Amino acid sequence: MKRSPILFLFILFCFHMKAQLKFDSIYKVINAKSTVTEKIDTFYFAFHRRKLSSKETASLKEELRKIAEKSGEKIGMAMLYYRYAWIEYYQSKYNASISEFFKCLKIAEELGDSSLTANTNSEIADAYIRIRNMEYAKRHLFMAFKFLNAEKKEDRKVLDLCYQSMCTIYRDNGQLDSALLYANKKLEFAMRRKNKSHIANSYNSLALTYREMKDYDKAILYLEKALEMKKEIKDQSGIATTMINVSNLYRLKGETKKAIDLAQQGLLISYENNLANQFKNALNSLGDDHMEIKEYKIAAYYYNRYNQVRDSLYTFEMNKQLNELTAVYETEKKDAELTIKEEQLKTSAAENSKQRVMIIASGIALLLAFVAIFFIFRSHQQNKRNARVLAEKNHEIEEKQKEIIDSIKYAKRIQEAHIPSEKRLQNMLSKWKKS
Repeated sequence: MKRSPILFLFILFCFHMKAQLKFDSIYKVINAKSTVTEKIDTFYFAFHRRKLSSKETASLKEELRKIAEKSGEKIGMAMLYYRYAWIEYYQSKYNASISEFFKCLKIAEELGDSSLTANTNSEIADAYIRIRNMEYAKRHLFMAFKFLNAEKKEDRKVLDLCYQSMCTIYRDNGQLDSALLYANKKLEFAMRRKNKSHIANSYNSLALTYREMKDYDKAILYLEKALEMKKEIKDQSGIATTMINVSNLYRLKGETKKAIDLAQQGLLISYENNLANQFKNALNSLGDDHMEIKEYKIAAYYYNRYNQVRDSLYTFEMNKQLNELTAVYETEKKDAELTIKEEQLKTSAAENSKQRVMIIASGIALLLAFVAIFFIFRSHQQNKRNARVLAEKNHEIEEKQKEIIDSIKYAKRIQEAHIPSEKRLQNMLSKWKKS
């Protein structure tokens, strides 16, 4: 049974209206914003970090572009590229993300916007870290430092992230003194701001660096300070993680009893707060602790539980990713089906249009043929009339010519009758001469 094109149009209209309602509700919020930056950010954050199909990503980019172009401001285009970069970043397309960040950076430098220039350099560095290009990452972090001002509120978070990134780069490269330098700068900056969360993270950075230096006492000291801060801000995830990290350090020092005690506390907090990753890590840590003191049965128990949790988490993550991929696939499949239907409708419309053109062209050709035949027929009739008139005129001329010739002949006969002949005239002249 052949489906009607009207049904396809109706389905397309429904999908369009569904998407349009989503955009319309967001635009109500956007229109309330005063600056183009706020408008772009509002629209972007309505969709960021979602698993978008390629068509949804293209739609998001197109809507952002419309907002930027409508503003007619350079800062609007800069923010457009900045958000384009983040769309690519969350799709794990880091090279594409870097390319968009560079477009933003160029406009920021043209505008002389030091905060945006610093922030963009920082983001470029982070993307380079993701693809393990540490030299380029450092280069852009140094460029960011040139434009950052610790007194400016909008620069403080970026400065903190830059210190953290520099510490990570140097620690990963084994340049531990430089890593320690930036960890201390991060701590000093966080303490000036009195931001407990950042202070705790700074202590963690120092602890990780000292651990790499095998100075376990100092590493434990800073982790314990971080633990105090985490307790003050009631960060249960941070508390569990820090306890497990301290436990691992005590095991490295050979103080297994303290290690087991802290790992058990971390395990309990993880269980009570449903922190799956921390729970898994605590089980693994307890397995290592009991292996250290040769309690193999207990160690085997914890390792077994660790494997169960790890496998469950892996299955959960795989199912989650599978569901997300399935959702994206279904979305793209629907988009593809709609695209095919659109193309079919377009093809059908093109065919209908072509047929209409052919019918119109045929009608015009037929009309022109009738007109041509009419003019040919009329011309033929006119020629026949002209030929008849010409024949009549020729007949009249012939008749008149005959009359004229007859008249001339008659006059000649009369003339010949009255005028003497030439012989007689000669005789008369001869006589006149003699006389």
